[in-house]
This record gives sequence, C-alpha cells and structure tokens, in this order.
Amino acid sequence: MSVPEGQTFSLIGGDLRLNGQSLIQFYETSYVAIFARSKLAAASGRINLASLASIGEIIPREFELDLTGEGGTITANNTLIDVSGRGSGEVFIRGGQFVMENATIQANTLADLDGKNIDMRLSDSVNIRSNLPAVLNKSMLNQTFGSGNSGDIVIVTPRLELIGNSLITTSFNTGRGGNIEIEAVQVFLKEGAIIQALTRDSGSSGHLHIKATEMVLLSGEGRDNVTRVDGTANFPSSIASFSYSNSTGLAGTVTIETGSLKLDGGIISADSFGQSNAGQIEINASNLELTGGALISSSTLATGKGGDININITDTLSIVGRRSGSIVLFGGLVFDNNQSGISSIVLGNNQAGQVTISASSLLMADGGTISASTFSDGTAGSAIIKVKELRLTGGASISSSSGFQVGKELFIGNGKGGTLDITATGDILIDGQDEVLGIPSAINSDTLAGGQGGNLFVSANHLTLQNGGTISATSIGTGNAGDIFPTKVLSPPKPKTQPVAISP
Repeated sequence: MSVPEGQTFSLIGGDLRLNGQSLIQFYETSYVAIFARSKLAAASGRINLASLASIGEIIPREFELDLTGEGGTITANNTLIDVSGRGSGEVFIRGGQFVMENATIQANTLADLDGKNIDMRLSDSVNIRSNLPAVLNKSMLNQTFGSGNSGDIVIVTPRLELIGNSLITTSFNTGRGGNIEIEAVQVFLKEGAIIQALTRDSGSSGHLHIKATEMVLLSGEGRDNVTRVDGTANFPSSIASFSYSNSTGLAGTVTIETGSLKLDGGIISADSFGQSNAGQIEINASNLELTGGALISSSTLATGKGGDININITDTLSIVGRRSGSIVLFGGLVFDNNQSGISSIVLGNNQAGQVTISASSLLMADGGTISASTFSDGTAGSAIIKVKELRLTGGASISSSSGFQVGKELFIGNGKGGTLDITATGDILIDGQDEVLGIPSAINSDTLAGGQGGNLFVSANHLTLQNGGTISATSIGTGNAGDIFPTKVLSPPKPKTQPVAISP
C-alpha cells in the first residue's frame, strides 16, 4: 500500500495488525531494505500509525501527531514501513503498545534535501525483536546517502525492550547522520541488540541520548555465527557512536542518564576507526555495574584522536570479571577473555582521551580495569578519579601506560604514558592478584618500550597494599619511568585567626 511522493498515508483506529508472510530483503551491505511483499510506502512523505483503545481523538499537526484517550496495540511483523526519498519523509507512531518483529522502519535520505524523523510515542511499551541472522536485523534505519542531513530517531515510552535487532542512523556522504533520542523509565537491550549512530564519510555521525529514570540494561550477544559487513560476529548488546571516516566525519557524543546502568557483557562506545576523532561519552547514574567483559570505550584504532569519558556515579561503580570466549569488535579486532573495563585507548599515533570518574565507592575485582593507555606511537590519555572509597582486588587495575593487557594478550606501545590522578577521601585498598594470570592488583603508569612513562598522583586518608598489591611507575623498556607522588588527605584545623597562605 502506497501513496504518491510527498503525500501522507494514515492508518488510524483500534488495534492495528500489520502481518506479512515473508522476510524483508536487504541490499548486500544490509544497510538498506530493498524489497518486501508487505509494505507501507510514502516516498518523501508521511506515514501515521495510531491506535486507540477508547473513545478519543487523533489530531495530525504539521510536525506532530497528537493522541487523546487510551492507546491501543500496534503490531508489525515481516512488514516494511518506508518513507525514503530525495529527502526522507517522516513516520509517526502513537498508541499504548508497539510490538515489532522482523520488521523495518526506513527513512533514508538519498540526495540533497534534509531528512525527517521517525517519531514513536507509546504510553505503555515498545518491544522490538528479531530472530533473524545478524545481517538481517535492521529494525529502524534513518540514514543519509547524499548531502542532505539524516533525520532523527525519537522514542518516548515507559518501557523499551530491544531483542536481537538494531536502531541505526548513518552518514554515508557529506550529510550529517541523525541523532537518536530515547526517553523512558526502563530500557533493555538483549541478545545483541544495538543502538548505533555512525559515519563512513565526511558527514559527522549523530549523537545518542538515552534518559531512563530507573534502569538501562545491556546483556547478551547475537545468537548466530554470521559475520556482519563491519567485521563483527555475535556482537554483544551495545550503545555506540562510530566514525569510520578518513575525512572530517566525527563520531557523535553518547549520553546516558539513568538510575541504574548495568552492562552484563554489553558495550558502550564512541570509537574511531579512521582519520577522524572518536566521540565523547557522558554517563550520569546512581549505580554503574560492569560484569562479564563489559566495556565502556572511547578509543581510536587508526589515526584519529581518542574521545573523553566522563562518568558521574552518586553511589557505587563496580567493574568485575571477564568475558568467556572471544569478541570480534568493529573493524575485525579480536580479543579473547577480555576483562570488564573503562578505557580510552589509542592504537594509532594520536592522543588518547581523558577518563574522568566520580563515585562514592569504586569497587574493582577479578581483572576489572580502568585505562587511558597507548598500544602504539600515540600518547596515552590521563585518568582523573575522585571517590570516597577505592578497592582493587583480584588483579584489578587502573593504568595509563604505554602498553596494556587485554585478556592473555599484552599490547606494547612506544608512545608516551599519561597521568593518573587518584583521590580518595576515605580508604584505598589494593589487594592480591589475578588467580589465572598472576597479575597483581595495581595502580600503574608504566612504560613497556621506548616511550616516557607518565606521572602518578595518589591521595587517600588511608592506603593499604597487601598480598602483592602494587603502585608502580616502572620502565621495562628503554623509556624513562614517570614519578609517583603519594600524599595524604588531612582535614585542616579550623583557623583561630585569619588564614595564612602556606606553600605546598
């Protein structure tokens, strides 16, 4: 069912059921749906889907679709909803529940006009799932292949659940990629689900902003052995901004605001695989938990500059454990049994970003890591950590070195190490070692080759090193080691007279 170019197609009523009987076909790169036997189309136009479960009104406006009354249920199975064109059209979905399985909403900008948005506002929930191979699970595509900017993807609902599928905005040309805006109470990404904004040319990627008042959870990985076009296979659930550009296309900023953020093997990243720079990551939460080899990364794997990571946790940040088996990252980089971690790493000859962490308690165990390091000739970033309590056990580490341990593999860089600045108003405990690899729990800024080691600042009310726990600024290669500056935090007495300036 379709309407002429630039026109509007509306399906409005009680429950809406769009049930196709055959799979959608994608172009060989899998970035564009090219054929579907069950299809709603309005080239460069507008598609409205609205469901009411009670007496109410649907009011179409120029840039909105208002619903008054109780929303009903909309289902879309094996169905393509397409508003692509010279400049993409827009899709509005309103109701109570939206359930989509093996279906695709596509709004691609093909030429010089700016695209418009995919806009979903459901009063109950959005459930998007796929049981297809990884190369066929593109559920929402808002992309630009021309000089026009891509539109955005906007989802507002109490509960968003993505299972084994992806929401993607992309720039393949000079146009800017679209933003992804999600506002919910709970957001769940499972079985390799992906929310992604990327660029492959001179147009920058869009930004990702997820605001969930209660929880964001990333868990599981893809369920098949199909290798994707970008080199990944069985990729974990992820929220990502990428630049593959060898031009000016920058990776966008990833911002997450929530109560509890849990990554069980999941990944949050804003990486660069080209000449352009990686994006920034901003996380504000009450609690943050990384387990099972989960990663937060703003790194550069080519010649671009690494991005900054800023994490503000009001209660506890926990980084624990390793992934069981290997992971094939974007760009085909393979890591085996990687540890859970937060990293800004440079594999090219540029500068890694800065990692800034604030938390009440920072608990790291079983190989968990925080790193701003270099694997090559580039310069490692700095890490600034301010907490009340810090505990490193079981081989956990905080490092800014010219080299880094990933799983059982040691990467050695010739670049300059960065600075570590760690402040704990309470206690720091560094205890024990990794039971498998024998690596000690450590705070280190080491140089493993010819690069200059970085300096290390540690301040605490009470510092305990035991059972092999280590603080080090060591040179294993020909480069000079950095310096260690340990200090102790003291509460100054209240002055009886006017304060006097005292030199450090």
